[in-house]
Amino acid sequence: MLILLSPWLLLMLAIKPAFREGFAARFILRNSNVRLRESVWLHGSSAGEINLLRPLVTEIEQQSTARNIVISAFSISGFTAAKKVFPQHLVIYFPVDFSPVIRGFLKRLRPVLIVLVESEFWPNFIATVGKADVSVCVLNSRMSQKSFQVHKRTRLIPWVLKQISLFAVQTESDAARFRDLSVSESRIHVTGNMKYDLQDGRKPEEAQHERRERRQRYAVDENMPVIIGGSIHRGEDLALARAYQRLL
Repeated sequence: MLILLSPWLLLMLAIKPAFREGFAARFILRNSNVRLRESVWLHGSSAGEINLLRPLVTEIEQQSTARNIVISAFSISGFTAAKKVFPQHLVIYFPVDFSPVIRGFLKRLRPVLIVLVESEFWPNFIATVGKADVSVCVLNSRMSQKSFQVHKRTRLIPWVLKQISLFAVQTESDAARFRDLSVSESRIHVTGNMKYDLQDGRKPEEAQHERRERRQRYAVDENMPVIIGGSIHRGEDLALARAYQRLL
């Protein structure tokens, strides 16, 4: 599939500067000196998933200071967020889903555990990791009804799911869909949404100072309510504005 897509990839590299960002790093680790042992590899696609990893990374740090922690991201925003949130750990772009490339990453990082956030089911990656006898688990996992219907008609993703050791899912509905895709009951745990585990570790006065600073930066009055639309797509800002007008 990657070979078939290669002409399109070359075209995107030529005409889109943003596409070139991190492209080479998805094929080979930038730091040629990286040689880890028994690392824990945590992966989130974008900035939102990377942010969810904060309490988990803290737990791992407290339980095993000897472990190397590797953070990978798929998107540019996720990579940027990871570099900011985890400056003390190795941050990389997620490798392209091509078996020889993945084997190269595994050889350098030597993970004993790989943790994926939400629905990062990369077939070649999970298959190659399984052959290397490395455990994979998925946290904050979810399965929408639409995705479930698609996966039910194909054999690829259900096969991939069988290679995963543990699923920590958000709701019982998600758990039921995974069970219907032949994931055994023993590997599924309903743990809720990890977003509720996030805590602001700053002191109250530090948080207050930052809020005041941001209001001054954007010329927002101290008493004016602020509504934040997180992870919005094109056109959703307008929908949010219209909803606000109707509420007024």
